Amino acid sequence: MEPDLRLLLVEDSPEDERLLLHSLRAGGLQVECHRVEDAPALVRALEAPWDLVITDYFLGPMTGDQVLDRVRTRWPQTPVIVVSGRVGEDLAVEMMRRGASDYILKDNLARLPFAVSRLLQDSRVRKAQINAEAQVVRLGRMYRILSETNQSIVRITDPQELLQEVCVVAGRLGPFERVRVTQRKGQVLITAAEAGEGVSPPFFWEKHVLEGGRTIVNNDLGQGADARFGSWESAALFPLVMNGQVWGCLGFYSRTKGVFTSEEAALLQELSEDLAFGLQARTQDQSRKETEQFLSDMANLVPGLFYKVRYHPSNGFQILYASPGIDLLLPLSPAQVQADASLMLRTLHPGDRRKFYQAGVRSRAFLTVFSLEFRLIRPNGSIVWVLATAFPQKQADGGVVWTGLAIDVTPQNKLQEALQREQDLLSVILNNIGDGVVAVDEKGLLALVNQAAARLLDRPSSIGSPWPTLGADLPWEAKEHFQPWFRHRPDGTVLHLEAQVSSLSDPIRGARGRVLLLRDMTERDRIEERLRQSEKLESIGLLAGGIAHDFNNLLTGIFGFIQLARMNADQPDRVIEYLDHALGPFQRARTLTQQLLTFAKGGEPAKGLLHLQEPLTNLLNFAMNGSSVTWSLQITEEPWKLIANEAQFHQVLENLFLNAKQAMPSGGSLSVSVNNIPAPGPSGRDLQPRAYVELIIRDNGPGISLENQKKIFDPFFTTKANGTGLGLSICFSVVKKHAGTIEVESVPDHGALFRIFWPAQP
Repeated sequence: MEPDLRLLLVEDSPEDERLLLHSLRAGGLQVECHRVEDAPALVRALEAPWDLVITDYFLGPMTGDQVLDRVRTRWPQTPVIVVSGRVGEDLAVEMMRRGASDYILKDNLARLPFAVSRLLQDSRVRKAQINAEAQVVRLGRMYRILSETNQSIVRITDPQELLQEVCVVAGRLGPFERVRVTQRKGQVLITAAEAGEGVSPPFFWEKHVLEGGRTIVNNDLGQGADARFGSWESAALFPLVMNGQVWGCLGFYSRTKGVFTSEEAALLQELSEDLAFGLQARTQDQSRKETEQFLSDMANLVPGLFYKVRYHPSNGFQILYASPGIDLLLPLSPAQVQADASLMLRTLHPGDRRKFYQAGVRSRAFLTVFSLEFRLIRPNGSIVWVLATAFPQKQADGGVVWTGLAIDVTPQNKLQEALQREQDLLSVILNNIGDGVVAVDEKGLLALVNQAAARLLDRPSSIGSPWPTLGADLPWEAKEHFQPWFRHRPDGTVLHLEAQVSSLSDPIRGARGRVLLLRDMTERDRIEERLRQSEKLESIGLLAGGIAHDFNNLLTGIFGFIQLARMNADQPDRVIEYLDHALGPFQRARTLTQQLLTFAKGGEPAKGLLHLQEPLTNLLNFAMNGSSVTWSLQITEEPWKLIANEAQFHQVLENLFLNAKQAMPSGGSLSVSVNNIPAPGPSGRDLQPRAYVELIIRDNGPGISLENQKKIFDPFFTTKANGTGLGLSICFSVVKKHAGTIEVESVPDHGALFRIFWPAQP
């Protein structure tokens, strides 16, 4: 049975407690009593509300007036009765003045039940009155929240700003410390707007509201010792429904239990419905404005004419809408063509009117897309090409409305014409050059074959055939430079071609295909062969003439001296002298014959490994002996062994040293340097990759002119009065037969330099 009275008794005497309780129960009151004796216990007890506090005045260190002050401070509406055995009238009056509800002497406890009953009745009436007044105040605040929310809905156009304003208003005027609007983004709950103090409550009931779409009011969040809500005790959550879908959740939170009454919950439900309606209207209005703005921007930004036209058998052709882009096509305004559609129809090119009307009739009959490229004539006589596209829609009255776009494609058409002219020119150029050109795309299909390539490959110049049809023997590996390719034709002839394959690519699309270039070398080979034959005949003629000339001179000398010997036969001494003179031409003829044999001898010379330093020194001493030419030999390291025929190598050096000596009859200097060149050998020369020895022979004679340098290694070319013209030719021939090379560098009046690269073995 519920007690009538929850009593806090401040009394240090258990005996007095029993007397008090006996008196109250004798008066018919059911009492639940809690007694405290000191100040700390009183403070702890006052943490909870009580129906009545009875206190003794004398409590040791604590007095009744101190108890009264503590109770009035913590619970100002709770009645306090002072019960004491000895106190004067003045003290009793002072206690009543300070707020005591009654003062009863312990020897008159019979009056206590009546006093307590009266106080309880007065307290209940007062509490009911206070609650009623508070409820009126709370409901008034709720109506004010509802009113200001509706004003905000009317005044604020931005949805986000509206949500935040509602949260702020409700938090400021309502009996709750936190107002929050929650939305679901995918699988995550987010806060769309929020106002209030303290730590935000967890997303728990919002999940149920968003999923189930129902209102939740909980006035005891901590029920069952649920600690997840912390200090939050009450919550009311309402779905925000827009277009039949739960868009979000409006939640109100309080740190006090039992905050939300049914009347308040109903008003908050109305508030959430008003807010959802306002949001829906704002969202729809914003969406409509965005759509209108987008269409307007598109109409202004797209370089073309947006239009809406209507055709009805009874009303004819009408232009319902034309964007400002019409001035890109014709010098007309939207208002002009909307008022008179014939202004635009009259600008149709006579050659395109028939197909224009036919396309319109077909689109109207079958409700197919109208798409046509046609011409308009401007007032100045210029032609504008237009591409128009429109989508038809059947109307209830039998008419058809087209919505579409018309753009100026004159530049594109001009560009297309220019491209076609360029393609025609390219085709003419490709078909008139001698080289063959074959192009394939990235799929391996032929993109282009010019006539020269079709002729060289014995194929038709059709486009679109797969690459393999051109033959599997094409030179796929010829990628970096032209490479020879000999193609055997069906008739048995052989074409000497040079081929090169190049990849086609661009930075955006990457690989675009390949191009095969074919160059016919067959005719050039025939011309070069005839040239070589001519040069051979010329060389043979020159050689024969030189030999005949030299031997004629030698024979003339021989016959002359012999004839003199015969004429002086009676003088033996003179005969011997003339015969001795005749031996000189014989000796020169013998030397000339040996040189000719060396120059003309075919095949590879017999080679061995030759040490260079000692024979080089000996040859220099021998060649320069008796002359005023000084010589020097520079060898920085042990020379590698030459791969050479010793006699022919000596002959080369003897000729070079002798030429240098003869070029400096008044004296001079000759320097010889030797360097080892490791594999792959010197660069920029047509030599096999291997090790070489470099010999540099430099003199400070008169030098050689540029014109003579071009012919210096030709047979029988000489600048000497009594030279044969075979010395340097023999040097060139010997070095070449040893797989080496000889070069000359000279500037007139600054000497001459001969450089030899001779194969060697490290």
